[in-house]
Amino acid sequence: MDPSVSKISIKKQIRKNQILRFFRAHPLLSPSDIANETQLTLPMASSLTKELADEGYIVVAEVQNSKVGRPATLYQLNPTGGYTLGITLGARKSRMILLNLKEEELDFIEYASVDLNDEENTINTLSNRIDELISKNEIPRDKILGVGFAISGLVNAKSGKSLTYFKDSTSSLQELLQEKLGFEVALENNVNAVTLGEKYFGKAKETEDAGCIHLDWGIGMGLILGGELYGGHSGLAGEIGHIRVVEGGDICSCGKIGCLETVASGRGLINKAVRLLKEGRPSIIAKKYHGDFDQIVLEDLLDAVQRGDQFSLELVEEAGKYIGKSIGTLINLLNLEKVILSGKLSQMGDALLYPIRSAIMHSSLTEMKDDVDIVISDIDVRAGCLGATTLITKKIFESVNIDADLYV
Repeated sequence: MDPSVSKISIKKQIRKNQILRFFRAHPLLSPSDIANETQLTLPMASSLTKELADEGYIVVAEVQNSKVGRPATLYQLNPTGGYTLGITLGARKSRMILLNLKEEELDFIEYASVDLNDEENTINTLSNRIDELISKNEIPRDKILGVGFAISGLVNAKSGKSLTYFKDSTSSLQELLQEKLGFEVALENNVNAVTLGEKYFGKAKETEDAGCIHLDWGIGMGLILGGELYGGHSGLAGEIGHIRVVEGGDICSCGKIGCLETVASGRGLINKAVRLLKEGRPSIIAKKYHGDFDQIVLEDLLDAVQRGDQFSLELVEEAGKYIGKSIGTLINLLNLEKVILSGKLSQMGDALLYPIRSAIMHSSLTEMKDDVDIVISDIDVRAGCLGATTLITKKIFESVNIDADLYV
């Protein structure tokens, strides 16, 4: 193939992606509008717009025009021009969301996860679930633009590898999924996906520097620095759950001792609750299980907190202090604009927020502490799935950052 032909093709695709980007911010655009926004010539803007319409990404908008003379042809994104799937694979629950090209939600499902250590069963289950979702919504498979996956544990998004699961395969998890599904696939850590969800759909919109802390069975964090997801050198930044906060504490799942997760995660709280209840501490949870405390789940603690159970409130207050101290250190280091809390523990509201804010006040500089918002996510259970879809749509809508003139 002539290298110049390839470069011309790439340049055209970048410019078309740039045009699609402007349709996200402007519901209706004419070729003249596009020329002004992109600094393309009007003939080129018209030609590329027509190609996008022929490909089904945009359609002519039916609008009334009261101006005298021939009205300009206006285009808008075609919601059925393409679809993205976002999937979160957790140790306990998995979720899927289906969006159209205008990023409107068409479907959302949640189901109990299979054992992620069982590679073949996990991939087959995923394939079947995806086929069911596509069939249910009557979407042609060739309209699926791609599938974004978020998986718990350590992930190297650049290589498409999970460093926690699927380690025995010679192929990356991304390659295995693409081969099985037949779609373009992108992979990310589940907490980074939650962070992307907050950035594009939630409370981190228009925020340049934010930390998104997911407080659930485990504790993880994603960072937005300078308006972009920050992964660090190996793509593993944000492991706040593995900061050591207790000397001589319990052994963490990572193998270290005294990590934040051991005292402030859902797992850590349940472990401590079981231990104390077996020692005879009174609680409405004890009345529910009549001594069979190993059956306690995180929802029991959440319910007890909402009912004012003193035992549960004390557990959560202590966890909040550890979380707040860790956030205070984070604020001192990065001077964040906003910290967004999500996950099941964040649903405990003021019982958790008050001790978190108190600990932040004691562990961070006043000038920084007074300049940061601590908020609760409003897209919580969907955040990871929504963020996973952006792994695909960013490739379509955000090549505006690439200089097309480099490809001539």
